[in-house]
Amino acid sequence: MAAPSDVSVIFQLKKNASQKCYGSVQLMDKIGAKPRNPVLIVCNKETYTCRIWPRSELDERTIMIESSSVKSRASASSIVLLKPKPAKHLSIAVVIDQCSERDNLVHLVKQTLHNHVVTVHQTIICASVIANLHGVKQINIQAGTPSADALLVVKSTDISIASVVSLEKHRQMTKQNDISPLGGLKLQHHLLKDFIEINFNLSSAAFRNGIDLNRVCLIIGPSGCGKTSLVKQVAMETNAHLMVTSGNQILGSRPGESEGNLREMYAKAVSLSEEGPCVWFLDDIEGLASGKGSAEGRVSTQLAAILDELHGSKNGNLVVLAATNQPNTIDKIVRRRIDKEIAIGVPRLEDRLDALQLLTKQLSLSSQINLCSIAEATPGYLGADLKALIHHAVHNSLCRHNYEGSVIVEAEDLEAALHAIVPSTQRHSDITADFKPTFWKDIGGLDDVKNKIKQAVEWPLKMGEAFRRLGIPCPKGVLLYGPPGCAKTTLVRAAATSCHVTFLAVSCAQLYSPFVGDSEKKIAEVFQQARAGAPSILFLDEVDSLVGNRFQGNSKGGSSVQERVLSTLLNQMDGVGLRSDEAPQLKIKEGESVPASSQPQQDSISVDNSQVLVVAATNRPDMLDDALLRPGRFDRLIYVPPPDQKARVEILKIHRRRTPMSEDVDVEAIALQLDGFTGADIENICREAALLALTVDGIGATEVNQSHFDRVLKEAQPSLSTQQLLSYSQIKSQSS
Repeated sequence: MAAPSDVSVIFQLKKNASQKCYGSVQLMDKIGAKPRNPVLIVCNKETYTCRIWPRSELDERTIMIESSSVKSRASASSIVLLKPKPAKHLSIAVVIDQCSERDNLVHLVKQTLHNHVVTVHQTIICASVIANLHGVKQINIQAGTPSADALLVVKSTDISIASVVSLEKHRQMTKQNDISPLGGLKLQHHLLKDFIEINFNLSSAAFRNGIDLNRVCLIIGPSGCGKTSLVKQVAMETNAHLMVTSGNQILGSRPGESEGNLREMYAKAVSLSEEGPCVWFLDDIEGLASGKGSAEGRVSTQLAAILDELHGSKNGNLVVLAATNQPNTIDKIVRRRIDKEIAIGVPRLEDRLDALQLLTKQLSLSSQINLCSIAEATPGYLGADLKALIHHAVHNSLCRHNYEGSVIVEAEDLEAALHAIVPSTQRHSDITADFKPTFWKDIGGLDDVKNKIKQAVEWPLKMGEAFRRLGIPCPKGVLLYGPPGCAKTTLVRAAATSCHVTFLAVSCAQLYSPFVGDSEKKIAEVFQQARAGAPSILFLDEVDSLVGNRFQGNSKGGSSVQERVLSTLLNQMDGVGLRSDEAPQLKIKEGESVPASSQPQQDSISVDNSQVLVVAATNRPDMLDDALLRPGRFDRLIYVPPPDQKARVEILKIHRRRTPMSEDVDVEAIALQLDGFTGADIENICREAALLALTVDGIGATEVNQSHFDRVLKEAQPSLSTQQLLSYSQIKSQSS
């Protein structure tokens, strides 16, 4: 007989909770139960098998269950009286502490379950003193005979243990459903899963044939790219236990403590591997194996000894994975013992789209949202940045609806989130990425220059496979030169927008410093930031003031800051970088004496600039050093001339779309009067004509007419002279 379904269930916290529950006499009469009869209670999709006892203070719609953990009040869907049969055989799985003794485990379990009523697939939390003393935490009933709704464990019951699982591994198995799928890491996921499965599945055959398998893998990538999530995902898919170790668990204050902690962690990993496949994950390994000080050097030596021991063992169930965002800081004695390295870079366009589709899978998106456009607008964003972007958009939607009703993410929510979320690769730096999109249609004229820039900038970034197939080296640098105000910066920004890559614009004021070595360090940081956000375009505006010609200066002995900055820039473009994480120890101003012991020391390292294109602009190309202009550095030199008649007409039409003009405005006639004017001059003329319309016609003016342009043109003067244009023509003929 079953009780009503509206019975309230409360849980009584008890340290040594037994298989007991309590109900009123009226409730017991309804289900036909007597004191100590077993009942089955279904509550919150969980089942509780316990013996019921009367309690006078409870009403007929309340039942109390003893529990060793805190649980909130719930409602029982059913309470059924059980009629158990004596169990002949039980097959169980036991969850124990890592340090528990496994001898006589069957006898201990039999004592714990004696006189218990159990059901198949039931989980019993062990709270008795004997069970806790021997580390038995949980017993799972997998099968039993005879077939019945409930079985009673008696002295004659035969118990067999099907599996013994450590408490740590059991907890991880129960949390695996919380791991969200990854997006944009298909290649790295395949490589890492293949690495782990070869060790777990082929280790026995490899050992028989005397083959040493790769046992240690290093995952390299910037913070927030998904290294830890990738390891968790692959460990779950390969059914391996994941043991995560970080620096704060290892490093100690006393001599020898860190090495002892590291050795204990390795012993724990070996013990877990005896139960089945185990992955020992060393997160942020650079904190353990930097080898910079004496203590860190001892830890590095101990870790190298452990890796040697692992390589020499026949334990095929243990794999060591490590992650870092600073691979060059890892001690050499540790890094040479790493068998495989997997790099995770900045997600490409298709990777970002894949990640966005997964992140928005459970969300209600407006029909106006195009995830492809969002992916194109997020160059340089890592997985963590994309997740933060979606969360911020959801928060914006909640704020608009005052946290009520269903949440539908609109395009304006994502637009606001794009302005609020800065990519991880561009944070903590004085150099900020330029996210303002500019399109080719916004630039009037200059068709020949646009085609040249597309070939020099867009083609290598968009069609890299075609370049490699034909053996064409991608250009490392492009120099735009021409009069000021002719849209050199705007052209580069349009190319970056078209390529969907990170665009970094750097001015000379951000790079110069009065301290020795500081300017070189900033140059290295800029290139490091560009590589972190690759594929990227690094734009150096007014490069002539940053790195001039060494033979036109007044410095002697090559000691000027401009020469040192030029040398650093040349090295960075050639792929020989300086470690920007090591700053000078002393701040010494230019011209002051520098002690020999205080000279800034920076190690040269090999860097990859294949996904970084350096674009520079100048209006004084004759001031640049010849070493900078040779092929292999600035491969393409593109002259950006002032607009001709056709270009001036197109520029005026572009401004006509923004500024309302009357029908009497003749852009052809206006363009004829603007010979020698740059694009910036034409924009200024349109602005002055609009201001004049407000002045003459009052604040209620709605459009600009021809008379306004005529008055402005009478006072306007071109920025360029015939002599300046002649000098640029001579430079163009010399460079070609």
